[in-house]
Parts: sequence; C-alpha cells; structure tokens
Amino acid sequence: MNQIEVRPIRDDEIPALCEAEGDKSDDNIKYYERYLTWQKEGECTFLIALLDGEIAGYVFVLYQDRWGAMADARQPGLADLNVFPWNRRRGVGNALLEKAESIAAQHGDTLHLDVHVTANAGQAHRLYFRRGYLPDGRGVYHKYQPYHAALGAVDPEDLTLLLIKKLK
Repeated sequence: MNQIEVRPIRDDEIPALCEAEGDKSDDNIKYYERYLTWQKEGECTFLIALLDGEIAGYVFVLYQDRWGAMADARQPGLADLNVFPWNRRRGVGNALLEKAESIAAQHGDTLHLDVHVTANAGQAHRLYFRRGYLPDGRGVYHKYQPYHAALGAVDPEDLTLLLIKKLK
C-alpha cells in the first residue's frame, strides 16, 4: 500500500522538488521560491505530496486567486496541480486535492482552476470531474479570456477550461 503524506513545503525542500521534477534551472527554482514567499506572506499554501517518503507532486492553493478568468471573484483558486508521471494513478492527485479543498474552504465558498484542454490533460479532466468540478459554462478560454473562433489559430497550450467546485 502506498503511503501518501500531503503538507506545506519547507524552505529547504525546493532543491529536492526541482530534482524530483527533473528541472534544476534557476528559472524553475525562482518560480517555486515565489510561491514559497507568498506562503510565508499568508497568500497561499504550497503543498507537496510525498509518496513513500519521496516527493510525488505539488499544488498551490491561492486564497484569493489574482490570475485567470476568476481573478476578480476573490475566491480561492488552484494553480499547477502536478503529479509526476511515474506517480500517477496511485492516489497522489486525490490526496493533494483533498487537502487543497480543505484549505480553500477556509477562504471561500468555491474553488476554481484552469485546466488545459489538450489530450495530455485527459487524466486530470477525469479526476476533476469525479471530484465535482464543473465547467463554468463559457466554453474554452484563450489566455484567460473566452475563446472565439474569430481569433483564428492559436497555440493549443494556451487553451484552458475553467472548472469550479462548490465547497460550502
């Protein structure tokens, strides 16, 4: 049986997270350090998941998300739920979401996230739908704005679907 622990990251764990992810670049380190700073300032919780003691994934719980299609809603949002491919389908994503939703419920009535619409996010779609996340009803977004065909061809990686879950 897999032992999963989900908790806030500690300062000294950023190098281990980068190592686990396979990206020890300065840009990646700075990216994680930014969220760690926000955690210290009380703006978010930076959660990591440990599977049998090894870092298996992470997610950021933003108490009042400032980006994306829900930036003005003053509700919690999730950013970058990432379970490393070799740890998927082992309960890590569910464990991260369980903890993230519990934290978000202390800060708002709903929780939202933007998920890519490309095929490589298919497993994430299934996980979110099983956990009660629903599309906002405005269709696909391009760079956090509703996408209209009149925009023409766009990079598929810039297309997302806004999902919302009622917490209370």
